[in-house]
Amino acid sequence: MLNLSLGSGLDGQPIVDRILTAPGVQRVPSPKLTLFVKRNFLDAALCNAVIARIDAVRRPSTIADPNGDTAYRTSETGDLDATDPVTIEVERLIAELTGLDPAHGEPLQGQRYAVGQEFKGHTDYFEPQGIDFERYCGRSGNRTWTVMVYLNEPAAGGATRFKAIDKIV
Repeated sequence: MLNLSLGSGLDGQPIVDRILTAPGVQRVPSPKLTLFVKRNFLDAALCNAVIARIDAVRRPSTIADPNGDTAYRTSETGDLDATDPVTIEVERLIAELTGLDPAHGEPLQGQRYAVGQEFKGHTDYFEPQGIDFERYCGRSGNRTWTVMVYLNEPAAGGATRFKAIDKIV
């Protein structure tokens, strides 16, 4: 059984229970991680609006510690304006799904990948023994949940591999 104690020490089970009540949510069976899939989380109009906003502000993506590998992350990132009604609606839908208050999360970002671009294997949290742990987690704590929304479906590629369970989504 997966230990659902979060990095904060809080119990993650209430969040899991809430997510599982949402229509169309599928849980990926694994003793190693908690992963859900919900197709069509955002409607096409909202996806297109988010894409337009990402494209308007995109810049080369960065990484906390690339370990000297300049090709570790080659995508582009768009930081979404927290006061934009589109961003507010996406945050509302995420909060409705998870029960997590957006005030406790990071600002929303969108990633854009051109053909051949990538973000090599990584975690969305910081290891306590890592060199960046105190810098990023000392004040606000570590990441405990990630919501990733695919805004379109490319003809090829565009998937995320969850290495711990060898699953591609």
